[in-house]
Amino acid sequence: MATLFDDIVITLDASRVVELTLRTGNAPSHADPRRQARAFASLPSLGTRSEAVRRCAAILIVCLLNKGRVLLLDSVDGGLPAHTARGLGRWLSDHQRELDAQLMIASAGSAFRSGLCSGGADVTLVRLRRHEGLIHVNAVPPDACRLLECSGIARAVGAGECLAANGILLTETDVERAIYQSLVDADVPGEHRIHVVHSLGPSTLLMMHTRLATVGVRVAVLATLDVFASSERFQEWCARLTGGAAPRAWMSTRDRLAIEMEGGPDRKTLAENTRELESFLAQLHANANETPPAMVAGTRRASDRWRELRVKGLSILSSELRPWVEELVEELKRYGLFLSPVGSVRQWFQDGRSPSGSPWIEDAMAKIERGACPEPLLASFRETITWIRMP
Repeated sequence: MATLFDDIVITLDASRVVELTLRTGNAPSHADPRRQARAFASLPSLGTRSEAVRRCAAILIVCLLNKGRVLLLDSVDGGLPAHTARGLGRWLSDHQRELDAQLMIASAGSAFRSGLCSGGADVTLVRLRRHEGLIHVNAVPPDACRLLECSGIARAVGAGECLAANGILLTETDVERAIYQSLVDADVPGEHRIHVVHSLGPSTLLMMHTRLATVGVRVAVLATLDVFASSERFQEWCARLTGGAAPRAWMSTRDRLAIEMEGGPDRKTLAENTRELESFLAQLHANANETPPAMVAGTRRASDRWRELRVKGLSILSSELRPWVEELVEELKRYGLFLSPVGSVRQWFQDGRSPSGSPWIEDAMAKIERGACPEPLLASFRETITWIRMP
C-alpha cells in the first residue's frame, strides 16, 4: 500500500478487544491500554479513505488471508488510476509465489495487465471473443504477453493494447497509424475492437507482425511496395505469411521488379554498365582506395527508384510489368499483406489539387471526420477490415 498510495500504511486496530478495525497510519505503542485505544482512535479508519485505497486494500487482504488457494478476482482494477492499477498488477505478479496461490483475474484494463506481465510471475492471457453466437477461447502464452507489454519497441508503440483487440491493423509509421485510426473511429463499430498500431518504420514491420501474431487474432499489414526491395526480406515475409517457401511465381515477379528498379539488361543499360566498368577500371589505376563516382551513381539511382516506388506506387512501373505486380499485390491480400497501389498514404489525398496552407495530415483527417474520405482509400480500408473479420 505504501508504494501504491504515497506511504499509506494499514494497521490492524485490536485495542478495543471486542472489535477489529483497519486504520491508516503507523501503529502507536503505549503500555497503558486506554492511551493505546485513544491513540488508535485518532487514526483515520480505512473506510474513510478513497474508493481506490479501499479496493486495493481489500484485494491485498483477500490474497494474504487465502494463501495456497485458487482465487478468482473480478474487475480488480475498476476505478483505479492507471499508475495504481499498474502497481497493483506488479505486486500481485511479484508476490504470487509467496502467496502460493493460483490467481484467475478478469480484467480488461491495459495498465493492470501491463503490471501483471512486467512482474515475476508467468502470466497467461486467456482471451474470450464472441462471434456469431459462439464464444472463441484462445490463450496467449507468457513469453508473448511479456514481449508485447514489456519490450522496448512494443511498449513505445502501445502494442500491449492489442492483447484486448479482436483485430489488428499494423502500419509502418505513426502518420499512417493516425490516418487509419481515424478511419476505424469513423467507419467501424466500436464493438469490433479493431486496434491500429505502427512499427516505428519499415525495418521493424516484420518483427512486429511476428509478435502480434501470437495474440491469436488476424493482423492486417498495411505497407508500401518497397516490401519487394530486398529478396531476402520478401522471402521472410512469404515464410511468415504462408508458413512455407515463397512461391516461384511470386519470386519471379519480384525479381522482374528489381531488374526494372535497379537497371534492366537492355541495350541502353548494358552500354551504360560497360562505360561505368571502363571508368571504374581506369580509376583503379589512379587511386585504388577511392570508390569510383560511377559506381556510387549507379547505387544511388537504384536507391532513388525504390524510394520513388515507395512514394508513388504502381504508377512508375512500365506497362509490361505493372499487370504482373498488380496480380502479386492481389495474391498477398489473401494472406493479410495489403500493399498500397498508390504509394505513401499521402498520395490518397492528392487528387490533383494543390494542398492548402495547413499540413496535409490535418486536411486528410478533417476530410475523414466530415465523411469526405477519398473513395479509393475507403474501399481499400473496408477490404482490409473485411479480411480481419473473416472467421
